[in-house]
Amino acid sequence: MKRHHFIIIASVLVVTLVIAVSFNYPQEDFSVYNTQWNGASDLQSLVHNNHPSDVIFNENGLNGKDPAVVLLLNPDAGSPFSSADLASIRSYVENGGSIVIANDFGNANQLLDGLGIGGVVRFNGSLLYDDYSNWAGAAWPTITTFANSSITTGIGTLSFNYATTLDIGSPVKGTAGGEASPSVGNVTILAKSSPASYLGDYPPTGVPPPNDTRGAKPVVASLIYGEGKIILLSDPSVLINSMIGKGDNEQLFKNIIANLTNGDPQAPVFFDESHRAQKPLLTMAYLQINNDETLKYLTVLAAVGTFAALLTAMRINRSKRKGIDVSQLELTDEAVFSDVAKRHPQWSTTQIRKLLRGTRVGKKKQ
Repeated sequence: MKRHHFIIIASVLVVTLVIAVSFNYPQEDFSVYNTQWNGASDLQSLVHNNHPSDVIFNENGLNGKDPAVVLLLNPDAGSPFSSADLASIRSYVENGGSIVIANDFGNANQLLDGLGIGGVVRFNGSLLYDDYSNWAGAAWPTITTFANSSITTGIGTLSFNYATTLDIGSPVKGTAGGEASPSVGNVTILAKSSPASYLGDYPPTGVPPPNDTRGAKPVVASLIYGEGKIILLSDPSVLINSMIGKGDNEQLFKNIIANLTNGDPQAPVFFDESHRAQKPLLTMAYLQINNDETLKYLTVLAAVGTFAALLTAMRINRSKRKGIDVSQLELTDEAVFSDVAKRHPQWSTTQIRKLLRGTRVGKKKQ
């Protein structure tokens, strides 16, 4: 193989890697893979410093018997909750798990309906304004009214950014979820907007809101669900990279995690990314391969085969320049088999040989 061929191959590999990495870090709002101002990567780092943490892409493995917290940041309507998702989350919380739902104009009401509590509490979906208590304009309210709770300890102000509010009713019929679960406890309001706040259209239209939308509105609340607990926050923006450091937003998050884990540093915290419009492609591919033993073997063998082919081509190229008989330099199945067996001693001989024949790496010994 000529030198310029290697340069071309190397360039293609580098460009492919750069593109793949960029696709693995989507710029979607509230994603922990987004390191920009609108992402939640700093939040994940904050959790990782104090608790075991991980990202999940489905709710099937949740187990409420193990103390854990799941965070759902503004789930996207483009990736709705399936019936299996709702059943898993319901079982998880009823059996003692905790979940934090931070939402403004996302799809969290589908989850609340699926849990049977859509008539108990839901996200309003209108935009919260406050002409007097704000930090950057009417659509950026400052929250200063808090209940006496461990979750609000040490908090003087919360800085909101294009938020909504919570509608809290009686635990009777859900809007779309039927009867509320009989195991649902009363909703506890933890924070409210100011009496001067009001609701308007989202996106903003400039049309004055009706007078009946004015007044203090719930923005943070909690409720017991079976043996577990649900925290509701009507502005996920308080947790993004550009907002977590404003006001006492970070302290609120720390208090929530401490409350839900009972201060146990070993209790894990999971970021649920399964309801994002964009998924991190490299991470998803890795998980798919890692969860499928056959696919894992094939991927490793394909990589070994590619490396072996390139190595052979290089040796043949050098040998031709030196006038050596290249027919004696080609790698055989046995050479590749030995290399794979050495790298992965836990794999059985039968598995390696079967997969090796399927990939047709090298030539059979004559």
